[in-house]
Amino acid sequence: MLSLGGVSSSLMFTLGGLAFSLYFAAGGLVASYDLALGGMAIARNYAVGGFSVANVAIGEDARGAITIYWQTGTGDYLLRLPKIADQTKDFVTSRKVEISTLFEWIIRTIY
Repeated sequence: MLSLGGVSSSLMFTLGGLAFSLYFAAGGLVASYDLALGGMAIARNYAVGGFSVANVAIGEDARGAITIYWQTGTGDYLLRLPKIADQTKDFVTSRKVEISTLFEWIIRTIY
């Protein structure tokens, strides 16, 4: 359920330097199916981090279908930061993407 450590993996929640998870991973280099949060974040659905790759990617250098970026971004829909949390949420949902409550909470916490 929960895994913590330098190198960690779990089905639900993982926190670590190198973290892999099905639902949520956070740390330095992270990969997850649903949500990744870290220095280098890779996920299928949502990624937030310095370098992020996902369907919805937010970060310094972000790559995804919906991309919200500070420095560079590539994707079908691009939004350059800084924006407030409501603008970011509205941008993502206007592209017909349902966002999870955890992802919305992270957006509101960051902004």
